[in-house]
Amino acid sequence: MQNMNGRSFYDTHEVEKLTTIYNRMIRLRINDTLKEFKLSESNFFYVLLVCESPGISQDKLIQNIYRDHSVVTRAISKLIKNGWIEKKMSDVDKRQTELYPTAKAINNYQVIFDRVTAVNDESVAVLSEGETEQFKVLLEKVIQAGIERERLSGKKISELF
Repeated sequence: MQNMNGRSFYDTHEVEKLTTIYNRMIRLRINDTLKEFKLSESNFFYVLLVCESPGISQDKLIQNIYRDHSVVTRAISKLIKNGWIEKKMSDVDKRQTELYPTAKAINNYQVIFDRVTAVNDESVAVLSEGETEQFKVLLEKVIQAGIERERLSGKKISELF
């Protein structure tokens, strides 16, 4: 199947396909390495971020990771229920809540961080140091372009793609 320019669906969507495969490989590996903590690739990141920024508001967390509000709310609720994060009313603004790591999160932070770092390192192990840096720079460039499209259009990033 070809479009009007003679390019196939496969050609025009190769980057998307490769990105999806790469993402899936990392997510499966993270799930496996964090199984004992009952954390997954979809929620470990919140634990690390809250440990690194105790007292962060949920809104600030959402802004930093470009995820939908409802997705983050569900993940945070699950992490609270499972004893990883606690939510407290802000002393400054009673309408705001702040997220804090529990002792469980603090005590396991370094192991989780090290395991996820190892997965990420393994995922680029076939690349040279220069290629790894170039890969990072190219991903940042694509992401920044998406953020700029979001800013200019007034739409959320999830509505642009």
